Amino acid sequence: MKTKSISTLSVITLACALLGGCGGGGNEPPDPGPTSYTVTPSVSGSGGSISPATAVPVPAGASTSFSLSPNSGYSISGVAGTCGGTLSGSTYTTSAIHGDCTVVATFAPSASGSIKACFTVPAAGVRYRYSSVNAPSTVYPVSVALRQVPYTYNGQSVTAIENTATYTDNGTETEHWTLTSSGVTMIDRIPLHTNSTLPTNLDLPDNMQIGQTVQSPVSSANVTFAGYEDLTLAGKTFANTCRFSYSDPRVNNATAGQAWYAPGYGMIKQATTTGWILQYSGDL
Repeated sequence: MKTKSISTLSVITLACALLGGCGGGGNEPPDPGPTSYTVTPSVSGSGGSISPATAVPVPAGASTSFSLSPNSGYSISGVAGTCGGTLSGSTYTTSAIHGDCTVVATFAPSASGSIKACFTVPAAGVRYRYSSVNAPSTVYPVSVALRQVPYTYNGQSVTAIENTATYTDNGTETEHWTLTSSGVTMIDRIPLHTNSTLPTNLDLPDNMQIGQTVQSPVSSANVTFAGYEDLTLAGKTFANTCRFSYSDPRVNNATAGQAWYAPGYGMIKQATTTGWILQYSGDL
């Protein structure tokens, strides 16, 4: 009786058939896809920072966290972007990451606080220079001196802040205000090249809210509080400045615009609707 031998090739061919093919287009394992994705953080506008501040790789299906730090006078407004997630205090944790996505933090000026600090001046006084951009004429302020002085307002003796700006032609313009138990009262101003004292009688409440407007009962001057900001000018950072928008036709060449007042320094910056910018440029 003859016995037929089975060749090695036949065995391999049979095994391949039973197992679904050998190297010839059978069932192959699926592509596992990316093992990580990129989360890109950013801040919309200003008012704070996010950390980490640069794009970070995150394993697929995992989450990651970011720390939000508002500047002085600001608070966390919210977090947007495409990652999704939750905000707890100052920490934002993303949802499970299944693709490249973004985290966008936003900050807003603090809703309320004390504005009196923005109008304080040390007993020794302070003097500093101004620089000017797009001045409306050749006559504009180049320096300012602030000091505490005894003053009479509504028949009462008060301690007032006297703010005297010196112009390019050596003329001066003076403004007085006083701190009260309820806030700040802008008393009056003596415009450039005049000896006339114009009453202001404008009361700014200490807890003035963002968007709140007050108006003088004796003039058309009005002021709207815009919030607290950190401002850096000439290499010096002024924390918690008070920013106001204003309208006052009695102000020389500056009927409307914005003004920033800093603790210990008074008005360090003014930007009018005509494009004139006046700002602190160094102590004297």
